[in-house]
Amino acid sequence: MHAEETQNDELQEYYRAAEAAAYLKISESQLSKLRMQKNRARGPKFANIAGCILYRRVDLDAWILSKIVSA
Repeated sequence: MHAEETQNDELQEYYRAAEAAAYLKISESQLSKLRMQKNRARGPKFANIAGCILYRRVDLDAWILSKIVSA
């Protein structure tokens, strides 16, 4: 595998806010609220790089799993 292909595979694991919201099947507004300081512990992990919000798919999946309620 070439370095460029590896880099592209790794970049595909990151979603912008709109893509992350679609992946989670919630509104972008709701995801934004989960990023606010008072709610930060309730939402998925994210990175803020020069104002660009990015989510790793692995963190989105982990957040979903953390919300599973047993009966």
